[in-house]
Amino acid sequence: MNWKYIKKLKGYKSITNIEKKYNINIPNYLKDLIIQYNGGRPEKNIFDTENYKEKVFKCLLSYNKDDRENIYIYNDLFQKNYIPFANTPSGDIICLNIENEKIELYLHEIDKFEFVSNNIEKFIKELY
Repeated sequence: MNWKYIKKLKGYKSITNIEKKYNINIPNYLKDLIIQYNGGRPEKNIFDTENYKEKVFKCLLSYNKDDRENIYIYNDLFQKNYIPFANTPSGDIICLNIENEKIELYLHEIDKFEFVSNNIEKFIKELY
């Protein structure tokens, strides 16, 4: 898959710093996505949730603090046991559930999570 608007990762330590700060292990597949496509937008960017069709994957959250859409503004999601990794144009956040590694969409206006996929690799491969 092709990605656009990739922001060069300014340091790999930013990933390990997040892991240390929240005492989590980011799965290798997600780490690889961040390293290769930090802040990028996938060419195929549509996905479905259990209740909605044709949601839009806007971009991967950047691990560079000075980028506008970055990982550092989602402290509350880490506290809820989720790793935020992407957003939608409407402000919802695509997250990895730390406990079971399922992908869920955080619906920010109603403070709820909705199932999207069983794992991140499947989720990325099924974007259309």
